[in-house]
Amino acid sequence: MRFPILVLAFISSFAFADVRPTENPTGLKTGLAVDINGNFGKAARLTDRDQIFIREAELTFLAPIDPLFDGVLTGSAHREAESGDANGDGVIDPGEYTAHTNFELHEAYLSSSKLIPRSRIKAGRYQVGLGRLNRIHRHDWEFTSAPLINEQVFGEEAYFDNGLEYSWLMPLPFYLDWTVGLTDGANYGKSEGNFYKARSKFAYSRLATYFSIGDTGGAEIGANYAQTKNDSKYQIAGADFTAKWRDGKVVRFLFQGEYWNKSQRQGSPITFDQRTSGFYLFPQVGFDENISFGVRYDFLHVKNSRLGFKHSVNAVMPVLSIKPSEFSRFNLSYSRQSRAFDAVNLTSNNKPQSQVELQATFILGTHPAHNF
Repeated sequence: MRFPILVLAFISSFAFADVRPTENPTGLKTGLAVDINGNFGKAARLTDRDQIFIREAELTFLAPIDPLFDGVLTGSAHREAESGDANGDGVIDPGEYTAHTNFELHEAYLSSSKLIPRSRIKAGRYQVGLGRLNRIHRHDWEFTSAPLINEQVFGEEAYFDNGLEYSWLMPLPFYLDWTVGLTDGANYGKSEGNFYKARSKFAYSRLATYFSIGDTGGAEIGANYAQTKNDSKYQIAGADFTAKWRDGKVVRFLFQGEYWNKSQRQGSPITFDQRTSGFYLFPQVGFDENISFGVRYDFLHVKNSRLGFKHSVNAVMPVLSIKPSEFSRFNLSYSRQSRAFDAVNLTSNNKPQSQVELQATFILGTHPAHNF
């Protein structure tokens, strides 16, 4: 893990150097995003509880390749938890969780908005273009940790995969953007460290529209669908929305949310049949350009008809954000979960769980433009 980081650091030293625009005809830009977390309380992941740690350090290179194509390369060193049934009792006990820092190639793709009129093409490894949060890097989220339903559908961060994505802005009197993609699908729903050979690719689609709300507001709404088959057959359907009201550069009010429904089946005849559904809502008020406050509400329902397991949980998370500039952010949040839920062992109890989360993120150099 140490060697790739040193190589990237060496390469990035040239990009961060004081080079005049006329001396850099390639247009290469580099950015480093660092995400520092502190988790305190029983709801925190066992490997991260009651400590401050570097959750992620992400290095990004982006540049035009030629008049038609652009290129993006993103590598990330981030903290991951591993679980293993060391004593063979069939249950993942607290002492069987470990944490380590892992280096991964998150994104490596070329893209073009000039090859085909009204179209955008992306090929390589990238964040799959579904929903709201899955299209945004984690350090750019308005809150620190993933909503309960997003974690069950896409993981703690996002779903990255290798493939091809095509988006078409339809020639209509209103905004309607259609994205379709096809990726390997081999690592969707994987257990930690295990990969499956996909019997069918991960195929997905998102249809999105945008409209203005009065003179200062706007909203984006998306409808999503995906399916794949590896060790299990998965079908995913969902909707996302984001609305913002601005006063100059200040976002006075933000309201975003997502709903997802995931079906997972195994065997013929069926031996495993699980449905996961839920949503989150996040309204946020901006007091000025630097300070905002929001409250996130999560709801998650998991039902496995073959194992006789049914579980519902909700959580509330107030979040105070301080942004001295677009290159730094500090979040303080408190989450209260109605009951504990173990997604590995499919167990739950009625004891409420709570935690305090601290987050500090900063960006050095260039950072790609954010989505709406």
